[in-house]
Amino acid sequence: QDVSINMTLKVLGAEDGVDKLIAELDKLYKKDSTQSLFKAIDDFEGYRRGDGEDIDNYILEFQRRYKILKQLRKNEDLYDDMVLAYRLLNQASLSDEQARLVRATCTSTLSYDLMQEQLKRTFGDGFTRNENHSSLPFKSTPMEEMAKQEPVC
Repeated sequence: QDVSINMTLKVLGAEDGVDKLIAELDKLYKKDSTQSLFKAIDDFEGYRRGDGEDIDNYILEFQRRYKILKQLRKNEDLYDDMVLAYRLLNQASLSDEQARLVRATCTSTLSYDLMQEQLKRTFGDGFTRNENHSSLPFKSTPMEEMAKQEPVC
């Protein structure tokens, strides 16, 4: 209100009066672009797949957060493709065995698209992260447990 009061009726009534009013209001209320970028980076890097979240929804949310980050950087990539692939795997909150399985199946050059494909292929169709229950169709036993169970001759 103070901005519009400080502008004369002649300025406000001119053809570009509304544009001038918006420009003045932007100076007062528009978010600092640096702070917006910091928040978007924090939101992106702090995002982890939660309990009960399936891998497909995780990938969609990961992409959504990265898209916001890119838009704030005028569509410039913030991360190299291989680093983005690493982040996609790392932030998926997989167990060590599950992450090892995905890494072992990435046979060609590491890329974001390959990592996304491998995660969907390995854990798609409703695979969820749950501390008490695995949605894998088989029981995953850590190597240490298997070594303990083998009979000694």
